[in-house]
Amino acid sequence: MNKAVKETLVWFFFGKSKNKFLRLLTWIMDLFVVYFVLVWFIPGIFFRNSYTTGNITFKCAAYSRYDGWANETEFRTVCDEAMKAISRSELYTADTKISVLFCPGHAAYKFLAVNPFESSIGFKRVLTPFNVIVVNKTSFKEMTAHGGAKANNERQLTSLLSHETAHVFARKSGLVNFRTPTWKEEGICEYMAADSSYPVQEGWRHFLAEETVKSHSYDYFLYRVAVTYLHDVEGLSFSAIVADKRKQQEVLDSARRHVKESGKVLF
Repeated sequence: MNKAVKETLVWFFFGKSKNKFLRLLTWIMDLFVVYFVLVWFIPGIFFRNSYTTGNITFKCAAYSRYDGWANETEFRTVCDEAMKAISRSELYTADTKISVLFCPGHAAYKFLAVNPFESSIGFKRVLTPFNVIVVNKTSFKEMTAHGGAKANNERQLTSLLSHETAHVFARKSGLVNFRTPTWKEEGICEYMAADSSYPVQEGWRHFLAEETVKSHSYDYFLYRVAVTYLHDVEGLSFSAIVADKRKQQEVLDSARRHVKESGKVLF
């Protein structure tokens, strides 16, 4: 067997090699594995401050990194307001523990997302027994979170956390799973959030005019329209919405007809 092949096999299976390059590569791979395990399973170790209320544990870094003014009182006030909104959700379950991590900037968010191009406002990881929600650049003063997108990149923390925790509760209860269409799961979470990152009036104008808008934020607005119509107008439960066989476009067409005939938007 070729010597270089033997060296590579020894390095791959045992992590040892006489070759300096392979030893360096081993160290790099080891560091990446440690990094991945930390940010995936125990990302809370990177955050100094912690506050638990109910079944939610909120964490943030040094207070001075948030707007340059935050302190424990402001941090806890935001957490209490978020908890009030979360506990009002129809999907809320008190026995599901969740960790919420407030990032002081986009760099920290991308670090925890393991994606240098991540620009969303928040994301969740539902990995039993770990339920983690990571919030992008946070302003405790304004009670908002900011994503990295060029437009529609801001959302109220209470709305964002109502959305992300709804994901966790829906997954843990079995309401949705990986086979559930995106528009249904995200629409249910947007319904729980009772808010949109896309300007609502502008969204309705585009929707009623049947205009095509290339925007991730607008897509979520449409998810909310579809689920709100099924839930509030047709009276379907969330489980019935998930089981419904209609396509998103069919539901949106029905919602559009209803709004035009009634003269009233759904939210």
